[in-house]
Amino acid sequence: METLESNFKLVNRVKDTKFNIDHLHHYNLLLQIGARDFQLCVTDPRKNRCLLVEDYKIRLQEGQTLQSILKEIFEGHHILLAGFWSSVKISFKNKKFTLVPSDHFEKSKKNEFLCVNASIDDDEDTDYYKLIRSDAVLIFAYNKAIVEWMKSIYKKARVHVVHQSASFIEGILHHDDHVPGRNMFVLFDSRVLHILVTDNDSLIYYNQFVPSDIKALIKDVLLIMKAMKMNQQTSKVMIWGDVNADSKVFKGLYKYIRHISLGGKPSFLSFSYVFDEISEHKHFALYSLNLCN
Repeated sequence: METLESNFKLVNRVKDTKFNIDHLHHYNLLLQIGARDFQLCVTDPRKNRCLLVEDYKIRLQEGQTLQSILKEIFEGHHILLAGFWSSVKISFKNKKFTLVPSDHFEKSKKNEFLCVNASIDDDEDTDYYKLIRSDAVLIFAYNKAIVEWMKSIYKKARVHVVHQSASFIEGILHHDDHVPGRNMFVLFDSRVLHILVTDNDSLIYYNQFVPSDIKALIKDVLLIMKAMKMNQQTSKVMIWGDVNADSKVFKGLYKYIRHISLGGKPSFLSFSYVFDEISEHKHFALYSLNLCN
């Protein structure tokens, strides 16, 4: 599906037949916001079931803000302006984050920690998220005006603000496809490369990269494998996102990594057959936002 609007394009929309607009107060609304894209997902936490997914591409024109285009999407939408969700989880996709061991973290110093890796703009605020299955805290920046606007819409819901890296990490650490030893999990989303490494289900490495081309992407992956003492012939690598088996990204990595495969939908959510039209390796971080508290 591809619907053209003035400033945004609806790329895909899939809805479960069990979605019931009268039950919104039971559902979780998951919103993932990037500089050039926006995704939403509705889940039913009573059954851990995915009910709706929508994916938008955004075109910022001169003088426009991301918030103004999001408002266009919301104002023409049949459920986004409803305020009575069980919870609303908002995830920002940006490079402004850092991970800190829990025993070193101090709330009063969160901005100091973050400023080591990223600058904080005047229109941004910061927050932190304690990872559920890792002894680490993720500190991140987000657009203040967008969050204030969304909180004004969802006054009756529990609103959580997190970072895409938090949802990806939580999803991987809950993922049931680990093998003993070190595993690498890769997300390539909107030209950003996420690399995560676990050792016997424990997080030992996570970072983002913005490779200039396929060669740079392959180099980033192989350098991290080497640094993590992983073997290109025996170590397992799984990849999600803007890839498929015929893509240059996947074929390029396959030349160097023997056990590389496309990831699948998470086992912690159930999906009806209608979601078969969405590739198994798409939207993993979006689905995983359902895990974040």
